[in-house]
This record gives sequence, structure tokens and C-alpha cells, in this order.
Amino acid sequence: MEVILATAILLGSVVVLGELAGMGRRQSLRGRELSEAQLLCEQVLQELLLGLREFEQVEQEPLRPAAPLASALLEEESFTEAAESLEPFAFTDDPAASSLDDAGTALETVKWLYSLRLAPLEAHPGLAVLTVTVEQSPELTTRPIRFELSRWIEDPLAAELEDRSDGSVSGALAVQEGGVP
Repeated sequence: MEVILATAILLGSVVVLGELAGMGRRQSLRGRELSEAQLLCEQVLQELLLGLREFEQVEQEPLRPAAPLASALLEEESFTEAAESLEPFAFTDDPAASSLDDAGTALETVKWLYSLRLAPLEAHPGLAVLTVTVEQSPELTTRPIRFELSRWIEDPLAAELEDRSDGSVSGALAVQEGGVP
């Protein structure tokens, strides 16, 4: 009787410990994905500030690397070297990242989506809030990870308005009221 009772207690504790280990693995994976989302969000924000991405409002667009070649920033010789070192098939290397549709063309499964919003600060003329959001594709998981960063920057639309002194300000104001061009 004592052996049966001890065995039942041992099996019960093994089941509980196994469930706790599974929960720990799931939370570890979720933490890793949240860390990846944070790094991607910071990367997109830095790319915007460096001019590698355009300040264009987007909602849940697939996150792809920014153009690795900024010809305005690189000299002609280093531009050529950088172009030759690019991996031309960077997106198609992963067989799990694409599948075929009915016509036989490759469809890409995107893991991360991003959104950009630029809103002028009414309390501080000349400044705007740039918000970058990175989130997992809802097609891949039931509880997508989402991370958002905001930063105050000099309003690019306000600078554009100051540059225009030939009477075309009304078109720029219409763009500003409607959002980011």
C-alpha cells in the first residue's frame, strides 16, 4: 500500500514538473521573440533616421531589410564594392519562408510586419512624433508579439513648408492634414 501511494505521488509530481518545464519553454520562446521584435523596431527606427527608409506612413507591411546601398552616402568605388558583396537571394534561401500558389509562383510567408506613423506635435511646432510598430504576422501565431517605439523628431513636413516660398504651401498643408505623404 505504501509503495502504491509513493508511486502515485511520484507520478503526480512528474506530471506537474513536466507541465512546468513546458510552460518555461513557451515563455522562453516568447521572451526571445519579444527581444527580436524590440531589436527589429530599433533597427527600423535607426534606418529611418539615417535616411535608409523613407518617412512614408505604412500599416502592417512586411518587414524587409532597408536598401543596403545608399548611393548618396557612399562614394562610387565603395558603392560598387558594396553592390558586389550583396547576397542576391537573401529572401529565398529559407525553404520554410516561401511556398507555391496554384500557378506555381512562390508566395512569401512573412514573419514580421511593421507600421510607421508620423504625427505633428501641436504643442511644439516643428516637431513630430515618429512611431514604429513591429509585430508578428497573425497568420503564424495565435498571440502575436507586438513592440512599439516612439521618438520626437524634427517634422519633415514643417521643413518642407519652410522651404517652399513660391505659393505651393497649400498643397503641402493638405498633405500634412491628411498624414504623411
